Amino acid sequence: MDYAALVGLYERLAATDSTNEKRSLLASAFADADDQLHRLVVLVRGRLSPAYDREELGVSSSLMLAAIRRATGVGESGAVTAGFSGWAIDDSFRFRGDFDVTFRLSDHCDFTELLELVETVDPERVYTQHGFAETLATALTTRGFDATALKQNQTSLRQF
Repeated sequence: MDYAALVGLYERLAATDSTNEKRSLLASAFADADDQLHRLVVLVRGRLSPAYDREELGVSSSLMLAAIRRATGVGESGAVTAGFSGWAIDDSFRFRGDFDVTFRLSDHCDFTELLELVETVDPERVYTQHGFAETLATALTTRGFDATALKQNQTSLRQF
């Protein structure tokens, strides 16, 4: 992408408050970037002006990822994306995270609350991580759930 095209992209992004329009603009630019995609992503995630000037494009990481997925087709498996957070009480959480559906569940449960959550949801399979993952998986298994603790530095469920 030449400099004039990049400036034009910045101007169009700065001129809109619409997340959908920003996503479309970025997806189009990313689709045309070819082997320069990584450089374009770095530039777009950067600032428009010097560090002492607080002006920003307002392009979040999730918006950036959604635009890259749209441009490249990577990650578009047809799966439903779900967001779980206490922040889901606000409808904007769904759109900021580009989730298909959100659930108002805080990610700050204690051990007993985590057990109660799993019993209430009654999932087919549970993966635990962070903190006492092995202990929680064991406790869930003794309660009849198919639960597995994720391994440290595990990048895929296929690594079991």
